[in-house]
Amino acid sequence: MRKETAASSNGEIGGGGGAGGVGGGIHGCARGGELHPGNIATSGRQSDASSHDLSARAMLSIILPMTDSAAVARLPVVVMGVSGCGKSTLGQALAQALNLSFIEGDTLHDAHSIAKMRSDQPLDDADRAGWLGRIAAQLQDERRYPRGLVLTCSALRRVYRDRLRDTTRGLRFVFLRIDASAARQRLQHRAHHFMPASLVPSQFATLEPPSPEETDVVTLDASTAPAIVLAGALSALQ
Repeated sequence: MRKETAASSNGEIGGGGGAGGVGGGIHGCARGGELHPGNIATSGRQSDASSHDLSARAMLSIILPMTDSAAVARLPVVVMGVSGCGKSTLGQALAQALNLSFIEGDTLHDAHSIAKMRSDQPLDDADRAGWLGRIAAQLQDERRYPRGLVLTCSALRRVYRDRLRDTTRGLRFVFLRIDASAARQRLQHRAHHFMPASLVPSQFATLEPPSPEETDVVTLDASTAPAIVLAGALSALQ
């Protein structure tokens, strides 16, 4: 059952996150009071000594029911948003918390599209067509991913999201909302990636934020603390 106090369908979750948004990584409590699903047990022993954005007990209360329910119903999830919003960071943490496979959508781009982005040229609908087809194939592969999976994909336009919906039963989206200046700043500090910061404006020009009628989407504020974003995603996916 979805917890409306944490997030709602296509609503937003905020909180007292610090300057390091999703793109800053998910750290242990010993480094800033943020939780990673992998060290919740350790963090729980420290919860009485200091206050954290999200206590170990609260995190476990979200993760454990979600892990149990995932065995009953298949859960394919797309973490979406413009480049620099923190899709990979949240996607990996979400997959770990749910015990699902994770796929980085950028690895499914063809060589032509990668070369185009490296040369400072934005992709168009034709460039993305094959990529979306490969993403859809992964999402709907129930033999390989019987319990579901978490996959990152910008899914900027409504038509892109509809294409994925049409081929994947039970698909859910987690949209990470971020402003252009923050996205550009993050990309400027991201090494070894083919997407240059100069293409951020084209991402926002293409972006069609999910509408209220897209009830399979939850919107989260990418500028809040990573543990808060993760908790919001987990809560909304219940």
